[in-house]
Amino acid sequence: MSNEQFPENELGKNSKLALYLTNTYIYDFKNDLAGINEEELKKFKKIADNDEWIKKTVSDLYRMISFSFIIDTNFKDKYLKKAKEFKADIEPIKEFKEITKLVDDVKKDSKIFFKEGRELNDKKYQQEIEKRISSIEVTSQDISFLLTLFSTLFLISGIIYSKLYFYLLGVNISDFFSINDYLASSIDTLIITFFSIAIGIIFYFLGAKDRLKTTIYEEQFSTESASRKKLFYNIIVISIVCIISFFVSYYKHNALHYNLLYPPILFVFFRFFWSIPIWQYFKNPEKIGLILMSFSTFIISLILTALTYSTEILKKEVKDDTCRVILNNTNIDTSNLVFITSNSSNVFMLDVSTKKVKIIPLYNIESIETKVPK
Repeated sequence: MSNEQFPENELGKNSKLALYLTNTYIYDFKNDLAGINEEELKKFKKIADNDEWIKKTVSDLYRMISFSFIIDTNFKDKYLKKAKEFKADIEPIKEFKEITKLVDDVKKDSKIFFKEGRELNDKKYQQEIEKRISSIEVTSQDISFLLTLFSTLFLISGIIYSKLYFYLLGVNISDFFSINDYLASSIDTLIITFFSIAIGIIFYFLGAKDRLKTTIYEEQFSTESASRKKLFYNIIVISIVCIISFFVSYYKHNALHYNLLYPPILFVFFRFFWSIPIWQYFKNPEKIGLILMSFSTFIISLILTALTYSTEILKKEVKDDTCRVILNNTNIDTSNLVFITSNSSNVFMLDVSTKKVKIIPLYNIESIETKVPK
């Protein structure tokens, strides 16, 4: 009822109005008036005092309380008198079956009441959502910009991944890679990473309305929602499990799976991302934030992937190699070499004995054979 009378109010304020009045009617005491507009309270009480359903329900409650005092007639008369303050023409309850009927009636009315309350709350949420989300118009210029941005990001990502990956192997590849080589050598990894980010963005938009609804709930009631708390604790648990798994993997198997650190790093990153004080200077912080989050997430994924793959290749043995490189120059010993990758001009191989990368020009390569796993 308070939401109907004061639709512009926050839901939390209307809840306080309703609770204050409920305590006044039923429990015969008044809460603290903090956060309550007294003019609105007077108006709301005047309306409630004349509402037949409220008067009947409160009166029936006091009638039931009066009936419960079988021996103590003072209390029996006291609560019957309270019942008549709301409905003067009522009679005392004489049989228990009357209480059963009253309870059933209240249950039926409560279902309708709560249903109407939920509908009003949903209407309020929808109004707030519509205020904050404007329709998205995608023009041909936007599509061109996105395609250009995607191509540029793909190129930059290829350079970052390849440089970092080979830097961790002790190689500066600037003299051995062209622009096309950067893309070609890292395309498999980039595709997987891009696909992961794309899936993340899709889920981001799918959950945008629910997240906004949660934010509105917190603003309306000035409290943190249970769903957000639950999500927060779940992410903490997942992050702790990932960190423990990372160290267990290292100590038991001497393997550094850096991708296990992805969830905790992202958790910390997103936790503080929106608290950076620069957002007040942007006209559309959500759009800018989404682009920066996507790019930052992508870079973090690239770094962790490069760390993981470089660590794995350094542990590789000749027997684990899936490729057999045949040279036309027999002066080069390939007995301790394992294949890393190749580009348009060179083949990169790791010497498992020295853990150093050997770069062999393509003109020295007769063929590369793929080994069938046993």
